[in-house]
Amino acid sequence: MKAYRVYFGGSFYPPHLGHDEMLLALLAKPEVKAVHLVPTYQNPLKESSQILLRGAPVDKNKFIYQVMEAWMSSLKSRNVQGLEKIQIEWLELEQSKATYTFDTLSKLSEQYPDEPWALCVGDDCLDGLEKWKHIDALLEKIEEFWVFPRGKVEMSLVERVSPGLRSLCVWRVMTEKVMEVSSTEIRDFFEGADASRELLGKMLPEVATCFRR
Repeated sequence: MKAYRVYFGGSFYPPHLGHDEMLLALLAKPEVKAVHLVPTYQNPLKESSQILLRGAPVDKNKFIYQVMEAWMSSLKSRNVQGLEKIQIEWLELEQSKATYTFDTLSKLSEQYPDEPWALCVGDDCLDGLEKWKHIDALLEKIEEFWVFPRGKVEMSLVERVSPGLRSLCVWRVMTEKVMEVSSTEIRDFFEGADASRELLGKMLPEVATCFRR
């Protein structure tokens, strides 16, 4: 069986149950050798955002470090198997600017020559995929592209991607459906209000405490 290094990037401010469900699924797969979690400082396809809690600005880097640590603590407290597979990569966060998956994956793949990579995303990333920097070259760097569905599990999800891009690597729709929730939704809510019970149900308790200042 081929063993993959999986690139799992995202804003992760904060990580939520959707992220957690994806990570648990990856850790449980025997073909996954390592999961490289890559928190980003700024998605170049989104407007620059400042983190506010109760209307007060928060140091973005410090906050992301804090919530990532809380996420890892949550995994340990649940005795999740496979934690040794997790490698948190701080390359993008340390740059404190907009960064690109192509550049980061290029640097990581140099550290592990001749090892196969898979790129993991939620299906919400598919619609803007053709805007990613050097997307053709990026897909040629990986062997497989793994998509986690938020709705019905069906291979037709990848038909949202152009045939040209689909021809550059193997595409897999994962069988595990993940919760539909966004980090932006959580951040926006905490900027000026207490979290609703429904929203708290989409968060890890350890991460939720990071919003209580």
